[in-house]
Amino acid sequence: MALKELRIKNKLTLRELAEHIGVTLAYISQLEKEQKTPSLKVAFKLANFFGVSVEELFPQFKDSTKKETPTGV
Repeated sequence: MALKELRIKNKLTLRELAEHIGVTLAYISQLEKEQKTPSLKVAFKLANFFGVSVEELFPQFKDSTKKETPTGV
């Protein structure tokens, strides 16, 4: 589910969400418009806040949040 959809579903304004996460309103707006990619720290904060996985909220992190098992060990 998209960040904006979750925010609206939870009846939060951009400002309220930004305050909960500790970022600016402009930053949340840019994330919703996919103009920025969040840091992993912010991605995890948002995912935890909404009770979803980082991968669900930000599909671009699907591979980067899982540790790969080294081959040839």
